[in-house]
Amino acid sequence: MEIYTIGFAKKSAEEFFGALKRNGIKRLIDIRLNNTSQLAGYAKMNDLKYFLKELCSAEYIHELLLAPTNEILTSYKKRKITWEDYEKRFLELMAERKIEEKIDRNLFDGPTVLLCSEAKADHCHRRLALEYLQNKWGTFKIGELVGSDQGKCLSLWGNSEKKTFFLSLQWLFSGRNRPDKEFSRWPRNKYCRAISV
Repeated sequence: MEIYTIGFAKKSAEEFFGALKRNGIKRLIDIRLNNTSQLAGYAKMNDLKYFLKELCSAEYIHELLLAPTNEILTSYKKRKITWEDYEKRFLELMAERKIEEKIDRNLFDGPTVLLCSEAKADHCHRRLALEYLQNKWGTFKIGELVGSDQGKCLSLWGNSEKKTFFLSLQWLFSGRNRPDKEFSRWPRNKYCRAISV
């Protein structure tokens, strides 16, 4: 099973919906605490629901069990706590909520993506939520979808046995030659493909 994540920040609508369409996403699970802000643009709940249906034939679901509390989120945004503190408190929240028992695994049948706002998953709770479920449910692949006008990048990671192995990178370009230079660090390079075993 592969479950993807995506952030809408620093992505145009073309990049965002293009990434979803290229990867055949049929269900988007919005795990933002606040999803109606005018600042969200095309990712505002009602607009996003419409665009998903019309452009991707995809379903929209808002799942607050996978969102942080307002207190945790506000403390981090106002820099009252560090990312390490945020991570610890968020994982404690997931355990307290027992999301592994309350979240229906059938939500992830078929191509599914978790949405939050952060451009990258390394400092976002969407990564923490899926890694938590991965620990509870068993190993599955987690991928980050990245939109680009030059192609696409699909980064897969996991924490089976607490180890992640990065394999050779696969560049995906349309009508372009494969570059000679390769990178092996995720998520710093947006044009990479890494898979965990």
